[in-house]
Amino acid sequence: MAVRAKILRDLHDEVGSVLSSMHVYSSVAKKAMEKNTQVTRDALQVIHDNSRQVMENMSDIVWAINSTDQGGLSLEKKIKNYGFELLTPQNIVTRYVIDAHAEQLLQNMEARKNVLLIAKEAMNNIARYSKATEVAVNLKLVNQHLELTIVDNGIGFDAASSKTGNGLSNMKKRTEALGGKFSLVSAEAGGTAITCEIPIASIRER
Repeated sequence: MAVRAKILRDLHDEVGSVLSSMHVYSSVAKKAMEKNTQVTRDALQVIHDNSRQVMENMSDIVWAINSTDQGGLSLEKKIKNYGFELLTPQNIVTRYVIDAHAEQLLQNMEARKNVLLIAKEAMNNIARYSKATEVAVNLKLVNQHLELTIVDNGIGFDAASSKTGNGLSNMKKRTEALGGKFSLVSAEAGGTAITCEIPIASIRER
């Protein structure tokens, strides 16, 4: 129940934050409507993006809570659906290897949510920045750990000199919140690989 309560608090906080942002931008759009159409369009685009994002996040949180119900989407299907919608239009060939036993053990709601959001964040970064043509998404059990690896053959970047963006920071925080270890290997023109190692004890139902 503690995990469910935490997830619901997170949902409440996120919805409140997005609604506040939408209120601000709707006021901006209203004031600029007759004088500055570009400002109005920009404000409406932010409102559109925010509403879409909160709807998607709410869907993911509800899935994490109810995913063990019969007929619910598996983690594998959630990841594949997201990859198909995001990467396929860019002609990025994506291979998925999701260990059924690993997913079977992934019963903790917070763990399910975090693993899904890490995978989505990684694929989003690939779509936006990598210029990759191939991606591999693997979820398996290794030495009493759940291991998620996402590798692309894109342009990469100098991980030592680049500033860490919110996406990478969020993936690291989500992994560490489960007692896990996050690692990133990337080099210019050498592609990028992220690895999340999470103890099995952190992913079981509590």
